[in-house]
Amino acid sequence: MFVDGYGEGQCISCGLLGQRPRDPSQPLCSEVMPAQRAEGHIGDTPHTEMFMPWCFVGRANLAREIRELGNDVPLATRTFQTITRHRDCKGWYPYTEFLSPKEHYEELNMRQLEESRRQFEERMEENRREWQKWMTEQAVRDQERSDKLMLRWTIFGIIVAVILAIMQLVGAFWAQALFHN
Repeated sequence: MFVDGYGEGQCISCGLLGQRPRDPSQPLCSEVMPAQRAEGHIGDTPHTEMFMPWCFVGRANLAREIRELGNDVPLATRTFQTITRHRDCKGWYPYTEFLSPKEHYEELNMRQLEESRRQFEERMEENRREWQKWMTEQAVRDQERSDKLMLRWTIFGIIVAVILAIMQLVGAFWAQALFHN
């Protein structure tokens, strides 16, 4: 599901956008809810002040980007500007409400694994078809060779039979000519 008005390559519509505690000893990462995404309220309200936006796969350092925008702009505005920035992010994965970044990541890995399996099966099927085609071509070539060999032996047999028949006739005429004289 895309966040209304935003699309692929933007953190705001990515399922891997999370929020984690500012305290690094607390590694828990949780979902950034649609309302937080829409207004940029990650870490600027009493409920969220202990959290900071975080890219679950580490493609962007969102906290650093927000800091680089300076303190003269409200945190929600800086956060919103950062998560709506257009990026050419190869790690982007569509956001589904109520799934944590970890669940999105697991789903992404599952889909990638399934895609790899499907591509493997397609390659195997293509290889099987190529092998079957090669075997059929080999069988045709072998049959052609066999047919040529059989034709040669048949012609050889006919020639030998004709020679033997001629020899018999010559022998018979020769023997008849010897005994009649």
